Amino acid sequence: MQDVRRPLPWFTKGLSTSRKTTTRVVRPLPVLPKARTGISQAALKYKATDRIKKLAEHRSVPKTYSFDERLCFSVKPQALTYSPSFRIRQLAMPRQRSEKKNFLSS
Repeated sequence: MQDVRRPLPWFTKGLSTSRKTTTRVVRPLPVLPKARTGISQAALKYKATDRIKKLAEHRSVPKTYSFDERLCFSVKPQALTYSPSFRIRQLAMPRQRSEKKNFLSS
């Protein structure tokens, strides 16, 4: 079953002299007066809820960590005696490249 695309009800082919065109007058929206501060009247009339007032209050953040801050900058003795493994030393060496690629010519 094939859908038939019917024309929209307001669309007709050709010009119709029997159809009268009406112009619609659109009135502009009234401009509300602004306060001298530039803040809208609705914002000035706003009443904050108790929840908003509670969230707006300052709240001190408790310290959750209990370690000494000086320990962050100390070095462990095991780190001073560290020697890297063979694989780590192998990965730390620079790569040996056999041919130089000229990226400008390609």
